[in-house]
Amino acid sequence: MTDSDKLKILFFGELPPNVVHGVSVSNMINIDILAEIGELTVVEEKWDLKFHNRFAFKKVANVFQSISEIWMVAGRQSFDLYYAVLSVSIFGAIKQILFVTAIKIRNRNTQLLFHVHRSDLKTIWEQSFFFKAYIGWLNWLNAGFILLSKMQKEECQDFLNRSFVLYNAIDEEEVYPIDTDKNGEQIRFLYLSNFMKEKGIIDLLNAFQLVEDELPVKLDCYGGDTDRKVKEEMRQIVRRSKQISIHGPVYGSEKNEALNSSDILVLPSYNEGFPLVIIEAMRVNKAIITTKAGYIEELLGKDYPLYIVPGNIQSLHAAIRKAISLFRTEPFKKIIRERYDLVNSEMHRSQLNTIIKTHFSNRVQV
Repeated sequence: MTDSDKLKILFFGELPPNVVHGVSVSNMINIDILAEIGELTVVEEKWDLKFHNRFAFKKVANVFQSISEIWMVAGRQSFDLYYAVLSVSIFGAIKQILFVTAIKIRNRNTQLLFHVHRSDLKTIWEQSFFFKAYIGWLNWLNAGFILLSKMQKEECQDFLNRSFVLYNAIDEEEVYPIDTDKNGEQIRFLYLSNFMKEKGIIDLLNAFQLVEDELPVKLDCYGGDTDRKVKEEMRQIVRRSKQISIHGPVYGSEKNEALNSSDILVLPSYNEGFPLVIIEAMRVNKAIITTKAGYIEELLGKDYPLYIVPGNIQSLHAAIRKAISLFRTEPFKKIIRERYDLVNSEMHRSQLNTIIKTHFSNRVQV
């Protein structure tokens, strides 16, 4: 296939290292695949974790900067496909409407494909008239939607006209098993997500204090600050602890080192989609304590033994003790290996190729 025959793809979204979270990491993985499928142009969304759930004039300025960049890029050439993450907040939806409008003015035949990274899409649709109108407008434009799981596709079939399932995957060249030095018999727990209350970080710190004086355990927490109140509450708890360490976000080899150096990952989130950090822990065969938020149950299986109740410190405390008894056993390690085979990177690559080549392969007529 010559360059002139390739699909012209425009990608817009957040990317590491400017923003490091599950969605941005997933974006990085997917743009590598998109670059193999077609001729890819990337417009990176500028964002900062400190603006999470907050209004700031900087956010508005970033939107206008992005619109300007998309307008100029779309003016230089016609794109066959626009690929972006579906925004679900009112601000994010308005932003995406502006972007799509700018692209469609340049070439009305550009196809649209939105990647959903939220598990509560149906709930948002049911509760928001604005969101219903937004999705209806995208359906009218014949947009496609990539969903996190088969369960989500079933949930959303009544209001999404074109939907496809693509399990999240990780970069296996970035996360892989390595030998690390372990500190004697100390059991190392790991939290690897941004420091938001809805991620369960405060619950974890409180639960860990219940066991750290009784057992040889240590907890390392890596993430970015998003809320001053949460940061202060964390600081107060950690001051009373000898075995909890708080670190900034990690990426690349540092993240791989943190995963491999740990024994048990803890993700006590109240809300999730199909979290990459769990897949990363599975890749290096680590035990995982987590909730059934989002579609985690489709990832780990219904009978996985280390689920907890979101927001319940006693449930988390009990799971920590149970994980200590399980994580070294071969039957438990086998569960992790078998579940990982369902979401490995080659399967993800094949699925995304099939979605685009089967449903979005038509070239734009200029």
